[in-house]
Amino acid sequence: MRRVLRIVKFGLLGLFGLIGIGLIGLAIANAPADSQLKERIAALQAAGEPVSIADLGKNPPAAKENAATYLDLAQKDCLAIQKQVSDVEEQEEADRAKRGEKLDDSFDDDPKMIEAYRAALAAHPKAVPLLIQASECPRYHMILNYNNESPTAFIEEMLKKIQAERAAIRTLNYRVRLLMAEGNAEEALNTCLVMLRLSNVCAQAPALVGQLVTFALRSVSLEACSRVLQSDQLSPEARQRLESELARQDIRGSYRDSFRTERAVGLSHFEDAKFLATYSTLPQGKSEKLSYLDVMEALINHADQPSRAKLEMQRILDRAGPLTQALAPAIQATNEAVTRNEAQVRCLRVLNALLARDASEAREAREAREAQLSELGLPPEVTIDPFNGKPLNLKRTEKGWIIYSVGKDLKDDGGLFDDTATDVGYGPANRGS
Repeated sequence: MRRVLRIVKFGLLGLFGLIGIGLIGLAIANAPADSQLKERIAALQAAGEPVSIADLGKNPPAAKENAATYLDLAQKDCLAIQKQVSDVEEQEEADRAKRGEKLDDSFDDDPKMIEAYRAALAAHPKAVPLLIQASECPRYHMILNYNNESPTAFIEEMLKKIQAERAAIRTLNYRVRLLMAEGNAEEALNTCLVMLRLSNVCAQAPALVGQLVTFALRSVSLEACSRVLQSDQLSPEARQRLESELARQDIRGSYRDSFRTERAVGLSHFEDAKFLATYSTLPQGKSEKLSYLDVMEALINHADQPSRAKLEMQRILDRAGPLTQALAPAIQATNEAVTRNEAQVRCLRVLNALLARDASEAREAREAREAQLSELGLPPEVTIDPFNGKPLNLKRTEKGWIIYSVGKDLKDDGGLFDDTATDVGYGPANRGS
């Protein structure tokens, strides 16, 4: 019996010795990654960069300078306006379905919808003035719980708040359609400019999810601008106001900033679950964090050089762990969205310049010569397709101009903007991208 106990005793001592050696080895392996990670985060903090969700909540603007203040005040009315209009549309859709008919895009300007816009906006007169105030604010600091211990819960709360942005843009878009139906193109354009300014300020929302929503808001705003622009009822001064606002759209700048805030959210996600919290304390987990920081740095540094950013990111991902590699699809989708927004803005600026030129020339004169992008007085980069680096495509048709980019598949579909093509742009046959 004593012999058995002696064997067990020495066996346990050997086991504990191995565990001790293993822990020492782990500590030795952990030290370099731990040191590098601390240095990287300390450097970010010294530069004033956020490294946690709590940091995103610091230094909020005064309420009167915060677009979120007015969006929150307008949210209830905007959602009510949206519901009132949607109820009319859904009822008409159901009625047509019974008759074997379908709604098309032209129904947006149907007399029934125009009356729906008028009634809904009249029932909630405070909404539009609040949205105008929001668009004039220099800052957008979403009113959220930045001390939430769960990054997932933080994003969920943020997504609920984002509904205020979507409802706001829809409300303003209803007003544009109503004003156009009433023949007031100049005021409709002023509302479009509010939409563009609001989209620009909402681009300050944190993380990639906030940026993706902004891309959608800007697309709706640009389509509204296209509708008004092609009505051919604008003064030269109105066209210049539109050009000035389009030139202010800081798409790449807000795209770059979104990675700064995404980095803070991502670092918090490493501690979000028990598995990740344990994993992030191991050498592999800390190396994963370093790879994640490398990816974010590459995207920030090369936000205005998509090809360079893609190469740098792929180089890092090739040696990164599974969590960092999982970022690739989301980053690719975001890059496509930002490039699409860029193409939309450029196409609209070209269209605006073309229509301004046409308005100043006799019909015979403008139809007698080919339009040249270089003659429109725009900065050279504005006339370039951001998807392929070549000049944007121009087509003159009997109904008007079509200006378009080849889109993400790099295939020229002849300026088609339907579900069968990926061209991005504006034209009279389909006034949106």
